[in-house]
Amino acid sequence: RPRLRSIRFKVIAAALGASALVAIVFMPFASEQLDRGFDQFEIDYVTQERARLQRVLQDRAARLGRTAIDYSRWNDTVEYVAGSRPQWPDDNLTPDVFANFNVAAIVVADRESRVLTARGALLEGATCADAMRLRDFRWRFTWLPDGPHIVACSPIMLTDATSTPVGSMTWSVRLDADRITEMQGLVQFPFRFRPPAGELPADQYSEGSIVASMPVLDSDGKPGLVATFDLPRPLGAQRQLTTRTLLQLI
Repeated sequence: RPRLRSIRFKVIAAALGASALVAIVFMPFASEQLDRGFDQFEIDYVTQERARLQRVLQDRAARLGRTAIDYSRWNDTVEYVAGSRPQWPDDNLTPDVFANFNVAAIVVADRESRVLTARGALLEGATCADAMRLRDFRWRFTWLPDGPHIVACSPIMLTDATSTPVGSMTWSVRLDADRITEMQGLVQFPFRFRPPAGELPADQYSEGSIVASMPVLDSDGKPGLVATFDLPRPLGAQRQLTTRTLLQLI
């Protein structure tokens, strides 16, 4: 019986040793595979949230563009540019319009780009020199002296497909704290803007959060601003727990 116990002990010791060896060999591979899975999940997560923020911003800009083109297609607007309705600005560009659409400035120009009327806080860079070449609205994001803006441009013309533009209309909305807070409520994470200067920084991963950046695209696909946003790191705690569990299994 002592011999039998000795054999049994050796078998158990060998099995434990083999298990420990397998665990030691398997641990780095398993940890690497888990890290890759966690990393890919977080990359996909940031990509999805980046696309969601882009959609919200472009939807906000497109709504401004649709408002601008609606006003620029009125017969009264065309007649004002032609000189026959001088009261048009006072009748239509009222304080209520500015308040309802949160507009900072509205500019109407003739076909030679001469400004006929400018209401609101007109800032350099908030006009659209190329609007006369358009048949639909365009928008761009831009950094003006008082901060980030959406600028929507539309040709002034009748709805007839054969008509030609007689002027242009520009609407500008400042992306102030209230506008940003409104859009943050849609995406459910904080973000901020800066001018599109320099290269985009790499996404930063800390223990509990991710800081990422993206170009904010105009209607023609060109970057007009840079948005930096902060996301919670959803798998940070799970990653640590999984690593501790693997260590305990060795």
